[in-house]
Amino acid sequence: MRMLTAEQILNELILDSRVFLHYTSSSGLSGIMKDGVIQTDGKYAVYFSQEPMSPDDVHTKLLIGATTHEGRGTHLLVIRVDSGIPIETTGYHEVCVRQRIRLDQHMVLYHGPNPF
Repeated sequence: MRMLTAEQILNELILDSRVFLHYTSSSGLSGIMKDGVIQTDGKYAVYFSQEPMSPDDVHTKLLIGATTHEGRGTHLLVIRVDSGIPIETTGYHEVCVRQRIRLDQHMVLYHGPNPF
């Protein structure tokens, strides 16, 4: 997998409505890549955004400044979600999928530090 620049990620978002950003921490991304799965949270949801954000903006806009979620915007997984997966709008900046996401069933375009 090649490393994408912030500009290349923006282009993917513009060109394909099924491309989403999953913000996480370094350890969260390591676990996702090791397991090959984005697990649902306690609300049975995996959250995504299509809005590029800096780690500080992720913490403020998506995580509402929660101290329990400190550091979760430092890393990023960019994924093209299969068209058969229903996506719900859950907020102004985010959407969710009500199932775990197996990476082998979708196209991972980028994983690594948040370039925004």
